[in-house]
Amino acid sequence: LRIQPNNVIFGDVPVNTTATQSITLSNGGNAPLILSTPVLQAGANQGFAVTVPPRLTLGPNESTTFQVSFTPNQPGTANGLVLVASNVPAQNITLAGNGIAPTANLVTTSVDFGLVPTGQPAPSRTVTISNTGTAPLNITSMSISGGALNGFSLGTQAPLTIAAATIGTVTINFTPTSPGVKNDTLVMNTNDSKNPILRASLTGSGTDNVPPSVQVQSPTSGAAIASGQQFSISFTATDNVGLGNFEIRLSTNGGNSFDLTIGSGVTQSGSNSFNAIAPSGIETTSARVQVLVRDTTNNIGMASNPANFTIGQPPILLNPTIVRGKFATFVTSSNIQPGAVLVIGNNTFPLSLNNVGSKFQVKRATVGSGGQRIRDLVRPGSTITVTIRNPNGIISSPGTVTAQ
Repeated sequence: LRIQPNNVIFGDVPVNTTATQSITLSNGGNAPLILSTPVLQAGANQGFAVTVPPRLTLGPNESTTFQVSFTPNQPGTANGLVLVASNVPAQNITLAGNGIAPTANLVTTSVDFGLVPTGQPAPSRTVTISNTGTAPLNITSMSISGGALNGFSLGTQAPLTIAAATIGTVTINFTPTSPGVKNDTLVMNTNDSKNPILRASLTGSGTDNVPPSVQVQSPTSGAAIASGQQFSISFTATDNVGLGNFEIRLSTNGGNSFDLTIGSGVTQSGSNSFNAIAPSGIETTSARVQVLVRDTTNNIGMASNPANFTIGQPPILLNPTIVRGKFATFVTSSNIQPGAVLVIGNNTFPLSLNNVGSKFQVKRATVGSGGQRIRDLVRPGSTITVTIRNPNGIISSPGTVTAQ
């Protein structure tokens, strides 16, 4: 009985895979060789197995083959023994092999990108995987569980092979598409039977760095507002995230500084209107308003009206009279300025001081802007409403006068 080989070395075989080698039995004598079925005497529990030769009787110089296989069920060395009995003395065949397997370890279990401006890519981060096993670790597929929804993406694509006793890395990218905290999971499928799926948590926060867009429509250039009088401020505001509160500030020096806060409220997307009160005690022809709008992430957008307007003390009607077509009102404490006019309906009449300077008057012969005199507009015994308009455009509160 001749056996070739009688010492079978399988070498490294991945766990749960099968390696097979052939063994030839031959009759080197001059009489028939009668074989028994080869018996695996040791190593069955370590994954060795044998097949039955197709022929068990061999004539002189005849041969047959059978197979031995090794399917390691765990990493490490394994040994086996096959007994071949026949009508001649029995012989042994030794078997040896080494089961190898990858061992996946997730070194980086979580990745935090921190605060990242919305729409801008963050510096890439890596997830590290170590293979402490004895066989290559194959990452057959990888994905972000939420897809592109949360802004995370893969910089490394499968398949990825990590040799035994080495490490590998997977690159992750993050570009937030909206503000707020984003969470997701990197999922990797491996050939490690004990750890087939690896998961790493991903997090990052999108920040908003775009301020609201603000435009101020009124007050317009040339507007005149009396101190203490309510006036309207209109503006538009938009934002890519969401709007918060607004604040309105007043400048009395043409926009060099905005030192007075005159209003605040909740901003609406689009058109906004706010009624403010012109502060008392201010006289300026260089007033401007500035509107500051915050969004929900506290970015501030601001704008001011494009041209100056006037705020001042209004003229005051003091005991106004109309006697035989002549108008008069007292000067003292009236705040009526030189060049002021009397307004009756759509007609204006220039005011002048009387001879002693105690009253502003419209003389009987004075013709107004409409080509008429006061006595042409007002009959004795009738009551009319009049106002005074200073040269800066500020108008008094209306007063009533009964003509005599």
